[in-house]
Amino acid sequence: MAVFWYRLFWRECGTHGLTLDQKIDVLVRLSRLSLRCAYWTADEHTIIEDGKTLSELFPELIPAKLCNKHIHLNKLTGLLVYAMHTEIADEIFSLAREGKLTEEQIRKLKT
Repeated sequence: MAVFWYRLFWRECGTHGLTLDQKIDVLVRLSRLSLRCAYWTADEHTIIEDGKTLSELFPELIPAKLCNKHIHLNKLTGLLVYAMHTEIADEIFSLAREGKLTEEQIRKLKT
């Protein structure tokens, strides 16, 4: 049930604070991380990589930084990041299907 609320957050508020290029950068980094570990099982204190938590690896995704309405959410959990990962991927690939990405953006996604 939590994923539903996280997806709702992203659709209502998550896109306010990130540009398309930032979303592409985050998507590439999240995709690489998902190949190395099961980050979606992490809580807000779990060390994921290089001694860092998800909040330290992806500070741009912290809800409090994206939307003043969610100022109380200042840490990331794996499930929240998973929901954001899938929402960002869906948004970017929809734009790609519509031909709204530049060659450079497409190239970055392929790396």
